[in-house]
Amino acid sequence: MAKPKIAVSQCLLGDRVRYDGRDSYVYSIARELADLYSLVPVCPETGIGLAVPRPPIQLVDKDGDIRVLQVDNPAKDYTEALQRFAAAFLQREPDICGYIFKSSSPSCGIQHVKILNRDNEYERRGTGMQAAMIMQALPDLPVIDEIDFMQTDKQREFLWQVACYQKS
Repeated sequence: MAKPKIAVSQCLLGDRVRYDGRDSYVYSIARELADLYSLVPVCPETGIGLAVPRPPIQLVDKDGDIRVLQVDNPAKDYTEALQRFAAAFLQREPDICGYIFKSSSPSCGIQHVKILNRDNEYERRGTGMQAAMIMQALPDLPVIDEIDFMQTDKQREFLWQVACYQKS
């Protein structure tokens, strides 16, 4: 039987794909899970062709429409490109059984991602573009971020959900 596939934000696996050219390596994800699961690295930002390093992006609420804009040049809007990437990822990897996202990322954060208003002022917290697209398309898919994954009880619950999802 094939190992269950878990998509993982690529920076968590030690790849230097973050906007600042660094990684966010988490040993328990990158090494300990690799024996039991097939880890599928995903970086939406490099996936749409953005360089490393690159100017940071942010979420901006434009009259109820969440946009992904470059911080220092808000005319650069990556919303549609990221949406297309998420759709293509789901077509390419229809058999993923879970997803470990990078916390607070405007692409991958599943909660607590800053959303600014048109005046570049803090408005509220929400979900990153890739995470929102994946969670909307696959509402039953087990998801977690690396912060929650580091908590033993939440990690066990996530991995149990992955096993159940694979069987369904």
